[in-house]
Amino acid sequence: MRETHTQSLRAGDQLLFHGRELTLSVTTTLCKPAVRITSQQLQVNFYRNLPQPPLPLLLTRWYRSQALSYLKERTCFWTKRLGVSFNRITIKDQRSRWGSCSSLHNLNYNWRIIMAPEPVIDYLVIHEAAHLVHLNHSEAFWGLVARHDPDYQLHKRWLRDNGLRLFRLLPKENYQ
Repeated sequence: MRETHTQSLRAGDQLLFHGRELTLSVTTTLCKPAVRITSQQLQVNFYRNLPQPPLPLLLTRWYRSQALSYLKERTCFWTKRLGVSFNRITIKDQRSRWGSCSSLHNLNYNWRIIMAPEPVIDYLVIHEAAHLVHLNHSEAFWGLVARHDPDYQLHKRWLRDNGLRLFRLLPKENYQ
């Protein structure tokens, strides 16, 4: 993936979450600041009486939190199925990778994967969990991935074909 320009966000824009297109809705009320999903909307509420963080920053933090929670759940599920264990999960904002696995059994995921459809997210988790068995991309590695995700090539293609869009939706983080 190469460096991309992000779009300016405003109410009415389309954002992805678990592969679903959601319309961005922004309100300012006296209610607690929050991001929530309704049937077709990603609703962002700002608290009227406080200074507001920039909308992209607020959304990035929300997406990152959602990614951590969901990826922990899916990683526990798939590593159990593969009969492997991991040490730690880290959520990152990488420009060239969706995930990685270290020789110390640490798994890293790009938070933007939470925008992809759930089968694509599962493909990524299976891919990284398979690296806990084969720390390479050998035939044995791909065979293990295929046993747990027979459609992995479709999911891999989805990431290749749609990845740039996921990077354009929100800017790269400038905070930690």
